[in-house]
Amino acid sequence: MNAPDWKNRLGKYWSNNSYNDFVLSHEKFRQAYKNYKVTIKHLVVTGRDGIMWARVSAVHSGKTDSDIARGMEATGKPVEWEEAWYFEVINGKQGNKWDLLKDELSIMRHLDIKCIPQD
Repeated sequence: MNAPDWKNRLGKYWSNNSYNDFVLSHEKFRQAYKNYKVTIKHLVVTGRDGIMWARVSAVHSGKTDSDIARGMEATGKPVEWEEAWYFEVINGKQGNKWDLLKDELSIMRHLDIKCIPQD
């Protein structure tokens, strides 16, 4: 996830076509959060279930449509948050099912967001 060529490197760890969807959405997200770095704090895989707890740091560099700062102009502020990922494991690779929880309150604090944006 931290390598400059992350899109190419991660593909070998995914077992299906959902990788393309992940790359498209994550690529947009990383444009809004430059210097993206993820640090895995804990990773557990049991059978077909995987859970990862990670700390993410980045610089808010543009608009995004996928988190609490959606539509917000770039601030240039550093941000940090924690994420928990659930993912399915098939033959040692990430499967079709995956989801994440992101600590958006931390993002709000770093970016000085006082209220949740209205759609």
